[in-house]
Amino acid sequence: MVVSDVQAEQYIGQDVTVEGVVTAVSTSRKGNAFISFGGVYPNQTFTGWIPVGTPLAADASIPTLQGKKIKMTGRIELYRGKPEIKVFLKSQITEE
Repeated sequence: MVVSDVQAEQYIGQDVTVEGVVTAVSTSRKGNAFISFGGVYPNQTFTGWIPVGTPLAADASIPTLQGKKIKMTGRIELYRGKPEIKVFLKSQITEE
């Protein structure tokens, strides 16, 4: 099932593919990477979270996703009231 980033909140706990335009890519001080849709943190509609320590967190291609329409597949969880998918593998992200 493919849903838009603004619909993601309706699918908490489900494995789906979320599509939208990446509005920001950032890395926390701890090294976690975040791919935001629909706005910049904390006003994003959806986030892809790449945990520090995973090979993808240091992948140089992640920042190049900003401004592109992508699809992200995984289980949607709620974090601080916002839907997110934890991304471990590059295969979870596809560019359109």
